[in-house]
Amino acid sequence: MSPVLFVVDVFDRGYDRGRWPKVGHVPLAAAPIPIPERFLQDVGTGRCEIIDEFFNQRPATPQECVGLETVAVWESEGVERRLRDHYAGRPNAMVEHYKVRL
Repeated sequence: MSPVLFVVDVFDRGYDRGRWPKVGHVPLAAAPIPIPERFLQDVGTGRCEIIDEFFNQRPATPQECVGLETVAVWESEGVERRLRDHYAGRPNAMVEHYKVRL
């Protein structure tokens, strides 16, 4: 099994329109890794919250959110670009855009 590079939400269009084939269904309880925490940040105040896999929220400092994915739903093309960028060794513009602001 290959390592998991990242976990993000993706719009259904990626597989509903045939861009990505469905290869199966894995219940969350049987997933190979746990769903990681994510964060939200208010762009006006800078306040952050961490959201767990069950959508429970708790206040957090921006420093606690470093390294977490932001709560966002990605387009399939954006995920593909992120994978290409990763393997090409270059930063991804969307990842940089979504990083927590300290």
